[in-house]
Amino acid sequence: MENALDALWIAFAVLIFVMALTISIFMFSQVNDVSRIVISSTDTTNYYQYSLADQNSRFREVGLETIIPTLYKYYKEQFTIVFLDGTGTDVKPLYLYSSNMSTDNWTGTENYTIDGTTYSLADQKIFFFDLDSESQIRYEPFTTLEENKKFIACFLSGKKYGYKNGSSNLPEDGEGHNSYYDFEGSGDGLKITNGGFIKYAQKQFDNGNIFKEMLGEYNNKIRDGKVTQKKRVIVYKLEKKD
Repeated sequence: MENALDALWIAFAVLIFVMALTISIFMFSQVNDVSRIVISSTDTTNYYQYSLADQNSRFREVGLETIIPTLYKYYKEQFTIVFLDGTGTDVKPLYLYSSNMSTDNWTGTENYTIDGTTYSLADQKIFFFDLDSESQIRYEPFTTLEENKKFIACFLSGKKYGYKNGSSNLPEDGEGHNSYYDFEGSGDGLKITNGGFIKYAQKQFDNGNIFKEMLGEYNNKIRDGKVTQKKRVIVYKLEKKD
């Protein structure tokens, strides 16, 4: 009798173990499925074709909450950010600032072909962010990670980005700088971003304009116009709201 009772208890325990194991396997399977869905939903490449499909599928309207983090990421993630102005009859570069670096010292020229249209630098006016261009062609002063963060912060908020230009060791304005990019409202910052890009973008939103984001790739041409690589590009196009 006792042996039979012990056998029943063992059988019951085995049944409970099998049920628990089955439930655990099921739960782990569900967690795995959910994790794949979450990771997939956070990867923007699942929603955009780099080959640039029709206009409705390749664009999305974005705000500063999208543009600002992207600006802080382009340095480490090695992509290019281009700004275009489509509020007029023709699409043209949205000039962000003037480079302090003389074109006489640039090593090569650059062309960006986006959606069949080629855009080139003109009179040191810059309409994009790209580490290769900043470090290998123009030799900008903000090509280290920390300096890049400072430059982007000044560009966004409308402050002076100061740096030493090598011609003097004397501090300027007590800041230890003798040259600067000025986004405050005067100097060498272009009028489009005088006061900072955030202020400029908010004014555009107030006027009924929007920024549309497009992901794709372009042929990176450096040194004598030779195509050296294809790079990922994020385009922010300013447009009138429909």
